[in-house]
Amino acid sequence: MSGELLYIVDDTSNAIALGGGQWATSEASRWYNGSTLFPGFALTEGTDTGVFGSLNYTFHGTSIAFVGNTHRSNNSRIIVVTIDSNSPYNTSYNNPNSQNYQQWYQSPHLDDGVHTIQMDNIAATAVDVVVISAGPSTPLSGQTVIVDDDDPSISYSGHWSRNEPFITSEGAGGLPFHNGTHQSTTPGDTASIRFTGASVAVYGIFPWATLGSMSVTYTIDNSNNTKTYQITPSLLEKEPQLNFQFFSEGSLAPGNHTLSMNITEISNLTFVMDYLTYSASFDSLTTTPNITAPTTPAPSTSPSTSLPTGSSSPTHSNNGLVRGVVGGVAGIIVVLAIALFIIYKRRRRDRAFRRENGLESGRQRLVAKPYLLTVPPTRTDATPGPVATINDVVLPPPPVTGSQEKLKRSLDSSLTASSPQRPIANLREDIQQPNRVVEALIAALGIIPGNDRASHDNQIQINQLRQRVDELAQGNSHPNPPPAYEAGAP
Repeated sequence: MSGELLYIVDDTSNAIALGGGQWATSEASRWYNGSTLFPGFALTEGTDTGVFGSLNYTFHGTSIAFVGNTHRSNNSRIIVVTIDSNSPYNTSYNNPNSQNYQQWYQSPHLDDGVHTIQMDNIAATAVDVVVISAGPSTPLSGQTVIVDDDDPSISYSGHWSRNEPFITSEGAGGLPFHNGTHQSTTPGDTASIRFTGASVAVYGIFPWATLGSMSVTYTIDNSNNTKTYQITPSLLEKEPQLNFQFFSEGSLAPGNHTLSMNITEISNLTFVMDYLTYSASFDSLTTTPNITAPTTPAPSTSPSTSLPTGSSSPTHSNNGLVRGVVGGVAGIIVVLAIALFIIYKRRRRDRAFRRENGLESGRQRLVAKPYLLTVPPTRTDATPGPVATINDVVLPPPPVTGSQEKLKRSLDSSLTASSPQRPIANLREDIQQPNRVVEALIAALGIIPGNDRASHDNQIQINQLRQRVDELAQGNSHPNPPPAYEAGAP
């Protein structure tokens, strides 16, 4: 059920005290329960007579509204209202052009309890239904509860659409209850409601102006009742009808029930539901059974079954436990995924390092190849002279194309200084300074000291090179100077 519960009182109720003259009764199928009351004596030839109708009604609830047919625009539309012992006030309704069937008065919200409303200056406005909003202390047993088509206690399934039709009629055009309806033109569409009562009825708008037919199966608990509505040329009328009763069942055992509606056949017509009513079998809102909107099954033509009643099952704690377990598992999965990603990145980085340094399995490790150092000739003539070489010095090849020439130029520059005619004696002095040769090599290769693995391997090779150059320098040094040349010797 929704938060607000409404119950209705028909115009035939003796609890409604009518005054000012003899109120007339209009009987027609377009009125709720086939009749309505209006102060016909207040009108004569379309104008006010100066004698107006009055109404007094005592109710239990938090608000009250009146529904019925309004009068023509040339009559007075001012109604004087007094609620309880409050000051009277004037009110009117929005009906600028012609007679309409509508809710023509709505009281403000009142405290829960018993109230009395007095209406005066009623000029031919009809009273069809009184709608009362129940409060926590309102006695409800035996009252006729009205449920609008928009109430959340009704569950729809299929291709229903909501519409706010204005019914054009010569005598009673106007709006449906609460200004809206639910419509369907699709076989298999269903609607259902759970209620606590002893009778139930379904009302809507019937399209008498259209030829066609439709069948609807109404299921109360396990009992099916199929109604077929057919409009033949002999039944064709000019206008649709408000307050049409599609179905009613008045002999239910007091208690909880489920009503389901299933559109089984429909041709050229529209099933338009406006509201439902049921006779309440509970005392008040505080004792209303805890029933919620039923879960409407998938559309089918098979009979629906009753749903269990009573309090809902205690699933909240289980749902919390399930959410906790699912959350924990999801967290573990995320942590494992992050760990696997880190391991993958590290392995990929290691493989890249091995490929760059020739450490992959199945590949040959880089081997230092000999590089010949050439010493510029000591002769100054244009004819090339003998070349001094150091065949025993083994240097690593340059890492990139073109670096060998760079290395050669760097070493030649380091060993020969700025003069192209550097003596052999000075060359021997350069060779005996191994650090100078090694530093020239390091500068040529562009080796930058660092803390990574590649820098560590480079440092090992540099140390080995320094040791080798030092050994060569010691081997080329002579403890005794060579013998002096004799004078005149060539």
